[in-house]
Amino acid sequence: MLDFNEQGGSPERRAQGDADQMRDRVRVALIDNVESVLMHLLPAGVIKRNCFYVGNIYGAAGDSLEVVLTGPKTGLWTDRAEGTGGEGASLAELVQATAWQQHTVRGAMAGALKKKLGLNIVSEKTDGQERKYRIV
Repeated sequence: MLDFNEQGGSPERRAQGDADQMRDRVRVALIDNVESVLMHLLPAGVIKRNCFYVGNIYGAAGDSLEVVLTGPKTGLWTDRAEGTGGEGASLAELVQATAWQQHTVRGAMAGALKKKLGLNIVSEKTDGQERKYRIV
């Protein structure tokens, strides 16, 4: 007897699986090419001691923003001027980086990233800190 409930899952479940696979492929490709991606996006950056340094997210020269290039922490960033880092960003940081309104940033996360691309957006808040959003 055939059980159609186990024949590849629902279209929604397959679509989510496809989005998960695509997200994982993009993440791996970015991590594998982190140095060239950063040099392309932020050409004023420099590489020292297995880290990429640049003045800010707008590409100014300097070393306030640091991104790890090798090892298990590849891709993790630290902004020494702001005292922030990791894999997440607050709403204020996203607004500043994109020059969008808060509602537009929230809409992009819910619509384009979550619904269209199927990415899992996690929101976390620790005591005394701003809420951080990250893609997992």
